[in-house]
Amino acid sequence: GLDADPRLKAQLAPVFKVVGRSSSLSVDDAETVVQTLKDVNLEEACNLFLAWMAKIGAKGCAGLLTLMQRIIAHTMAKRMLAAQNKLSTGGIEHVEFGRVAAKCEEILQLNAPERAALQIAMGTLSRASRSSTMRLDDHPASYFAPDLDALVLLFRRAFLADISNPARNLQRWRDFESEIGLPHLEAHLSLLGRKAKRLLLGLLLVPEGVQQTTVIVNRDRSFLDSLRQLPTKRACVLSCYFESAAGTKSIEGKRVEGGEGHGPRKEFFITSSADTMKKWSAPRVLSADRIDGGLSVNFKNNRVDFDSSSGPSAVDSFLDDVCVGDRLMLRFENGTEISRVITRRMGARSWSVDQVVEEIPPGVGMIHCEAQKPTKPLFQFHRGSGQTWFSAYSTELAEAGASELREFYHSFGKLLALALANHCKLSFVLPLVFFRILLRRKEQLVLNDLKGFDNALYISLRKCLKMRDAQFASLKEIEDLPADLSREA
Repeated sequence: GLDADPRLKAQLAPVFKVVGRSSSLSVDDAETVVQTLKDVNLEEACNLFLAWMAKIGAKGCAGLLTLMQRIIAHTMAKRMLAAQNKLSTGGIEHVEFGRVAAKCEEILQLNAPERAALQIAMGTLSRASRSSTMRLDDHPASYFAPDLDALVLLFRRAFLADISNPARNLQRWRDFESEIGLPHLEAHLSLLGRKAKRLLLGLLLVPEGVQQTTVIVNRDRSFLDSLRQLPTKRACVLSCYFESAAGTKSIEGKRVEGGEGHGPRKEFFITSSADTMKKWSAPRVLSADRIDGGLSVNFKNNRVDFDSSSGPSAVDSFLDDVCVGDRLMLRFENGTEISRVITRRMGARSWSVDQVVEEIPPGVGMIHCEAQKPTKPLFQFHRGSGQTWFSAYSTELAEAGASELREFYHSFGKLLALALANHCKLSFVLPLVFFRILLRRKEQLVLNDLKGFDNALYISLRKCLKMRDAQFASLKEIEDLPADLSREA
């Protein structure tokens, strides 16, 4: 606590003295802080700073965090500028880790006082970012260190050029940090921006000795095809291939497209994540030769009748599998496209659909016919926030018959971790509150966690907190809510 060690407080007095002017810190003041911190125990200093921020007002807390950011900039900014200038000549050599490190090591070398001060500054910012009492999640700029972020990004091309060897890249990076006297950034990820953070997480997720895993999928059902192929225990680098009847190569006995490497890998994560938002399955297409063989379709109001002059066997295998709830999609020679959901089977080749269908002019033939079955999307566009969120089906996870849905969400969790390990993006962005729930499951969410995600709901709930008891009771009655529901529930 603040009263525990008067000696330490006196030793750190020069630091507290400049907190009030940290936003315009002079070079002399910054150097005074560095020289003060070089003789202080790391744990003692960080603990005292956090205890002080927990008791001081918001202005003092912001001042100390800014001061720590300024100390990092004081030790790193000029060195980073020099390193960037030295590498700015470009060239293929800058995708090889060893050559990048060799050019930067001497420039970035820290002296003993700077190393000690940097450790304390980074440690204080990291611990503050993780403190539940400070709740700095919505203010990442309070602990972001631009120069450390830029340092990681200097090696981005080198990491991606050797993506199949994450364990080796991680060891090289740790050796480089030790060589220049920098604390291991893997313990201070909150100080980095999303791109640098993603690079280091990709290295940390794949243990040494884990081999690449081959994944072969159909483009129309990437997520479903991958369920049994994704690794079960450890993250790894994936070798991704897409099935193709006209493929130029064979992998594990399947014909696949000719592309390989990071291109198909990126496509796999985009298509697989996009599948988790689909409301319809991959289409089953009635082959063109069957349509040409005499299949026609007639409409009357909201009834659809298929007729085939080639006999029952030609189309029955397709039509027999069409069920209530499926979506029919038809295309005609004049460019007309019709999409309808089946609501009732009227006969072997007749259905009632959800909307009236306009008559197609006589003589206009059908050139395409496909059917899709409804699926349960894992995620959906959340209108209130304009972001992606869990679909309504997620409320069924606790039900006895939801084992398949639970498996799908479990597999998406794998996909999310593997996207980091493979340096790939998903097809959509998840909001901050998603990761807050995921990573801080032991902490209870509070009303402010809704801010920035669903502002309309946040404002409504705040109004409920300010209601008089009689107003709140009337609201519960109108909305048919439990009588014993409290505003704190």
